[in-house]
Formats: sequence, C-alpha cells, structure tokens
Amino acid sequence: MEMAADSPQKTLIVTCEEVVDIQLANELHAQLKTALDQRLRVEIVANRVERVDAAILQIFYAYFLAARKKELEVAIKGASDNFQRAASLLGLSEGLGLAEVAL
Repeated sequence: MEMAADSPQKTLIVTCEEVVDIQLANELHAQLKTALDQRLRVEIVANRVERVDAAILQIFYAYFLAARKKELEVAIKGASDNFQRAASLLGLSEGLGLAEVAL
C-alpha cells in the first residue's frame, strides 16, 4: 500500500496493492488518523485489489464515519470487483460509498 500526501490540495492518496492484508493495518490506521487530525481530503485507489482483509475494510469504514462527522471529503476511486464484493459481504458497502454487488 502506498500513501502519498498531495500538499497543494491537502489530499492523502492511499493506493492499494493487489493484496491488502492485516500487516498493513497499523500503518494505515496511523496515516488515516493523521489525515483526520490535519483535515486532509482522502482518496482511496482500490482498482488493483484482488484480496483485502476485513480489518482493512473496517479501518476504512471507521475513517469514513469519522471524516463525515468532521465534514471532510473522502472517496474510494475505482474499486475492483473483489474489493466491492468483500465490502458487501461485511455489510460495509453503503458506508464506504460503494454500490452493492450481487454475491
């Protein structure tokens, strides 16, 4: 997973690799907490995801809730079918701003 801050627009771009597993959870949580504290816009690029752990989706979901409370912009760009399917299985699609996928 690659995370890069785009200073002029105050955007954190989180680019997910093919496999996004629990080993990345602490780093992801810390980066999203910093983004929240600094009121950064967050874009999650998930178009290459083949497998994503539930813990990662839960971190994204918690961030979406916190960002919305602070009226911050957050979006998932180009979510792969597997990413969408995993979110749907966990009941997180709506909260992540994804369309429900037929299982």
